[in-house]
Amino acid sequence: MYNIAVIFGGESTEHSISIISAFGALKSLSLKFRPVPIYINAHGQWVTGEHLLDSKSFAVEPGGKPCFFKPNDANLYVKSHLGYKKIKIDCALLALHGGIYEGGAVQSVLELSKIPYTSPSILGSSVCMDKVITKVICEGLGIPVVDYVYGDANDIEALADKTLEELAPPYIVKPARAGSSVGITKVNGDREKLIQAIQFASHFDTKILVEEALENFRELNIALLKDKDKIRFSAIEEIKCKGELYTFDQKYKSSSTAERIVPAEIDLKKLDKITKLTEKIYRMLDLKGVVRFDIFVVENKVYLNEINTIPGSFSFYLWKNEGLNFAQILNISILDAINSSKTASIPVEYNKEILSSLKDIGNTTK
Repeated sequence: MYNIAVIFGGESTEHSISIISAFGALKSLSLKFRPVPIYINAHGQWVTGEHLLDSKSFAVEPGGKPCFFKPNDANLYVKSHLGYKKIKIDCALLALHGGIYEGGAVQSVLELSKIPYTSPSILGSSVCMDKVITKVICEGLGIPVVDYVYGDANDIEALADKTLEELAPPYIVKPARAGSSVGITKVNGDREKLIQAIQFASHFDTKILVEEALENFRELNIALLKDKDKIRFSAIEEIKCKGELYTFDQKYKSSSTAERIVPAEIDLKKLDKITKLTEKIYRMLDLKGVVRFDIFVVENKVYLNEINTIPGSFSFYLWKNEGLNFAQILNISILDAINSSKTASIPVEYNKEILSSLKDIGNTTK
C-alpha cells in the first residue's frame, strides 16, 4: 500500500476551495492508497492527524500535530510526546490553489525531500501561476494571446497611462499571480475607473495585468493529463456566464447562474486547433497531472487565456465523457508521478584538488 500525502489549505484566497478539492480526492482515492492528510492552516502552519480525514473537523479551523519534511528524506516528521514520529511518504497529491502554494514552493520542498508529486514541476508551476510570464512564453511559441500590458501596483498611474496608450478599451484588469477569477474587473476607457480597477487588483498582488477585453467570444475549458508517455484530453466545457465576467461566485457557489455545457458544441477544425495548442504547451513546459487550459474563441481564432496547474476538484467533471471517473484520474496522476520520478541521480562532484585552494583564501572568521 502506498502512503499518499494529501496536501491542502495554504495562505491563499482559495483556501476553502482547496479544502473542497482535497475532500473530493480523499473520498475517491483507491483503497491501494493510504491517505496522510497535511493541512496548511490560514497561518501557514503544517499539521496532520487522522481527524483531518473527517470533513466535520472543518466546521472551525482544526488543529493538528505539527509536521514537516526534511531534505533528502522521504518521510513526514510528525510531532509526538516522545519527539517525532516518521511516516514514509510514497507520493504527494497536491490539492493547493493559488499563490506560492500552487506556484512551485511546495513542489520545491518535495523535490528536496525526494518525494514524487502529482502536479507540474517547479518551473511549470511558477510559469503558469504568473499570467504575464505565461503570455510571454506563449508568444515565443507562436500561440495567440490577447493583447496586454502589465505593471507594478506601486505605480498605478503609470500603468493606467500605459494601458490607455497601448490598448483599445474596454479592459480586463487582474492580479498577475492570483486565482483565475480573483480580483478581476472589466472597465471602459475611463481613466479614473481604470485606476480604481488597478487599485482593487493590487489588494491581491503587486504585479498587475491589463488585457484588451474581447467581444462576442466563447469561453472554453479543456484539461490534459499525462499517462506514461501519452497525453489524454478531457471533453471541452463551454462557460456561459450571466454578466460580463465569470466571477469567483459564479465559479464556486452553489447558487451560481453560470451555464456550463459539457461537452461543448465545437467543430472539428477548432477542436484540432485547441488540442494541438494545449498539447504543445503541456509538452514544452513539461507539465504533468491534471492541468486545465482556459481558452477564448472569437470566430476562427483561438486564444490561450490561462493555465491552471491544479484546477478545482482536478476538473474531474470534464473526464466523464472520456470514460474516466475521479478515482481513475487520481490513480493515473499518482502512478505517473511515482514512475516518472525514477530517473538517474545527478552526479555531485566534490573535487579536493579545486578545494585545496581554500587554504590560500585563509580563515574568514574574525
